[in-house]
Amino acid sequence: MSILYAGVDISKSGFTCSLWINQATVDLSEFTNDQDGFKALAAAIAPYYTANQYETVQIIMEATGGYELRLLSFIVKQSWTFTLPNPKRVRDWAKGMGYRAKNDRIDGRLLAHFGYQTRPEPQQPVPQVIEQLDSLLQRQEDIEKLLRQERNRQHALAYHPDASPAAVESVACTIAFLERQKQQIEEAIKALLKANPELHAQAQQLSTVCGVGKKNNLASFGHMPPLLCPNQWERNKQGDDSLSGA
Repeated sequence: MSILYAGVDISKSGFTCSLWINQATVDLSEFTNDQDGFKALAAAIAPYYTANQYETVQIIMEATGGYELRLLSFIVKQSWTFTLPNPKRVRDWAKGMGYRAKNDRIDGRLLAHFGYQTRPEPQQPVPQVIEQLDSLLQRQEDIEKLLRQERNRQHALAYHPDASPAAVESVACTIAFLERQKQQIEEAIKALLKANPELHAQAQQLSTVCGVGKKNNLASFGHMPPLLCPNQWERNKQGDDSLSGA
């Protein structure tokens, strides 16, 4: 299959893209990390795709902790494929190819060349239910952090007998509000698990592992891909010495 490899270097606000065509990189414009930017990317790729009679487009980019998720959704809708290679594998390959990295960031040109040279397997998109669970867990963590901060303020105010009653009341009201929000998120998590028996069963199985308690077993999903996409995990693991402690 004739594949057009595109390397993407993405951040919170935008991204750059480079293509590997005829043994050289072609740099496209900078794009905004939103729907307008994604549409502009598709329009920029189209002439190269058509002129060279490629059968599909494969995007190669580094996972950035969430900034790439909206673009991945767009990629799937375009019927393109994508790969999020392990950074260590890319850097080891770049070193072997003679690249001299100026910094720790992996840019789009290098990723496009890496894609063409190594032909990595396309990955499957994360199921929608997993993304929903991830967003709920992230929000739960945010609320718990805010609660700890407000409770620390409440504790500090208790040692100031002349503190303003309005300040004391404000902190108490904020704590009460956050506790209600936390309860709502917890109920949403329970409802999501109830509606997805397979996910609930995986969570139950994970809770039987020694050292994994009820509080953190769900959060572990984001760090234990074998439970979710075992085939994809095995592909990504190849060449990743960091996973074995090397």
